[in-house]
Amino acid sequence: MILAMELEKMKHEFDIPEKWNAFLKQIDQKQILVKEWVLKFKEEASNYFKTVDTVKDWSFKAYEDQYLQWFLTEHGEKSLSLAFGKFGKVVFYCDSYVYDINKIAEYLKTEKFKPLISNGIDHLTNSMSQSGAMGIKNFSFSNSADPEFDPDQFAWIAGNRTDILVKQIAEQVNKFQKDGEMVELLNELIKLTKL
Repeated sequence: MILAMELEKMKHEFDIPEKWNAFLKQIDQKQILVKEWVLKFKEEASNYFKTVDTVKDWSFKAYEDQYLQWFLTEHGEKSLSLAFGKFGKVVFYCDSYVYDINKIAEYLKTEKFKPLISNGIDHLTNSMSQSGAMGIKNFSFSNSADPEFDPDQFAWIAGNRTDILVKQIAEQVNKFQKDGEMVELLNELIKLTKL
């Protein structure tokens, strides 16, 4: 009911072409602003993970969008790694042409490898078999009940709470990178599941 009322109100707000064109111009400007915020995040995250928070035997890579990746150097960037994307999540990720993602999913359900997913990754997803991504950790910026971010929400946080976002990501990723047991399990899982 409320949605219908809001829709009617919006229809009346754009009752002449000039108002509609001004609205469309704002939409275009929003996209420019989103790109600026995401670029700021990528630059600050890259600087942080390449200079401040480096971990022996791990490599870091930032991609064109806001996608960040941490991987064990000896196995390379296509191996099972940690990744952060635009929806505010840390996931396990690998190239599904190089690793058997179904085996990875099965191993992660075993007692031996369960510490990898219980170490801050909230739950497993069913997307591993399609995308090569598994396990999600949502980040909080006001309280622990924050919802999953849509790309526009993420862009605002990336541009306006950049330092908080980078530190939360580092805290999550370091649970894996700086824990010898996690590194050992990840190494073993990588070796067991390579095609």
